[in-house]
Amino acid sequence: MMKISVHAALFLFVVAGLLRDVPPAVPDVVAYSFSAPSSPSSEETTGPIYQAGDCPAIQQHFTNNPIPVGAIDTDNGREIIGWEIWCDDLMLLEDGMKAVDPANQRTILRSFGHIKVHYAS
Repeated sequence: MMKISVHAALFLFVVAGLLRDVPPAVPDVVAYSFSAPSSPSSEETTGPIYQAGDCPAIQQHFTNNPIPVGAIDTDNGREIIGWEIWCDDLMLLEDGMKAVDPANQRTILRSFGHIKVHYAS
């Protein structure tokens, strides 16, 4: 009888372990759009900021609303590994890694200058 109880207890421990909530092995992927009008990086958002406060306002805007490194660019489905914000030919901010291969870079023109995005290979 004791042998059956031990086996039953072990079985219940195994079943309980299988049923517990286990976090996914892959974290949720964040999508990021440079072209959606509501995006912090869109021309619709950044144009008025630049007109109102020039490059210091753009720098403050991207300091408060950084482009998420590791996100997926919704325009091309590629992973963002880094970015640079250029205003009037001066680099204001950067984050993440830089892709050396031009095939893994994208330049997005804006009224203030451009955003250079670096992608994973």
